[in-house]
Amino acid sequence: MKKGATLIYSWTAFPAAGPEEFESDFHGHTLEPEGSEKKMTVATYKQAKGWGANGALTAPFDGIHGWYFKNSSANPIVVRVRISG
Repeated sequence: MKKGATLIYSWTAFPAAGPEEFESDFHGHTLEPEGSEKKMTVATYKQAKGWGANGALTAPFDGIHGWYFKNSSANPIVVRVRISG
């Protein structure tokens, strides 16, 4: 995403395990060219446990912005992410 661009999102995990068994991390980071002396910028927007979230993000810098999901239950889970912007 480019700095200043806005993303509207919602995501849901199902079939839902216990909310404490599913974690999400919404974050972003810059892409620095290999060999660059610039340090990567990393931002954590939201870390949570539960079955879903929604909201909007206006990118604070050019880079990659997205989610990491972790399922700690023994059951498979499908995550549906919807975005616009």
